[in-house]
Amino acid sequence: LTTEGLIDTFELSADYSIVKITVPERYDGKILSESNIRSEFDITVLAIISREIDKSFLGIKIKTNQIKNIAKADSHLRKDDIMVIFGKIRDIERFLEKGN
Repeated sequence: LTTEGLIDTFELSADYSIVKITVPERYDGKILSESNIRSEFDITVLAIISREIDKSFLGIKIKTNQIKNIAKADSHLRKDDIMVIFGKIRDIERFLEKGN
């Protein structure tokens, strides 16, 4: 898989994979239904994870990942968020190449 925006991958078979990627900038501020990711690339967004800044018990700022929800049509996308996607590896590669 192309590595631009790729965070982690779990190959289910030779053809299919589940991948964690940063939300490409072109989708920043859109809701999932506006993105047309499924119809354009034939991949499914499973979940959206937001990167939040919290404070530790010592008051030190730390970045944490919080699962916003299981992806729905009205899920908001931000360029600093993480998407968990599922699909054919070739379709995910097309998405990564065009998305950034």
